[in-house]
Amino acid sequence: MLKLHCNINKMANRLGGEAEAVALAVGAAEWHWLLFLTAAAVATAHQQLMTRQPGQAIIVAVAVAVVVVVVVIAIAIATLATS
Repeated sequence: MLKLHCNINKMANRLGGEAEAVALAVGAAEWHWLLFLTAAAVATAHQQLMTRQPGQAIIVAVAVAVVVVVVVIAIAIATLATS
């Protein structure tokens, strides 16, 4: 995580603006949470399959797909709004 913050700071220094730094930080945070939520949902789905509850695993898989789509759309809107 520290390396991510250092990279954001380096990129912000190159760009030389606060708005760009904020946009980079928000984008990194969104992707970080997307990866975290996806990993948690995959682990939950795997656990449900291992305990022979495939119905719940399908629900979790659909929820993961919805979260991924919503976050990608939010990132796209934020990117278009800052450009």
